[in-house]
Amino acid sequence: MKPTGKSALQLEKRKYFEDASAEEITAIKNSVSLLDEQTIFFLEVPVITPFSTNLAFDQIDLYASKLGNCGLIIDLSLCKKPDSIARRTINDRFKKIPENIIHVAFFTKQNIIVKTAIKFVMFQSILDSYSVSSTMEEATLALNKILND
Repeated sequence: MKPTGKSALQLEKRKYFEDASAEEITAIKNSVSLLDEQTIFFLEVPVITPFSTNLAFDQIDLYASKLGNCGLIIDLSLCKKPDSIARRTINDRFKKIPENIIHVAFFTKQNIIVKTAIKFVMFQSILDSYSVSSTMEEATLALNKILND
């Protein structure tokens, strides 16, 4: 199943901060959606900031609070490597990820820099189960293997 965007606004390849328009904030929030009854999908914004990270993770938390055990697929295929300030926020949010998210499946095409950054973030998280793939299909298979075993 492919995620469907809920917003007509396409996010630009720039940093978004607290002064973002209502439409931009909605678009960032809508980058998180449900794929099915046990899978949350997050299409990361092109340029990651603490503001965009917190908005998206608040949505992830909201969806997770309405589900039982579930998984999270994160599409990093279009984003740039986050700067150190954004990485700190990402680390903090993964340390507080809802306990019912039992696996995170990342995919990022062939971006070795982002794949390496993922490993550093997940090493510091409370989550033991994650995978890093190159395609959405591989990420979905990895997640389903964990959720359905």
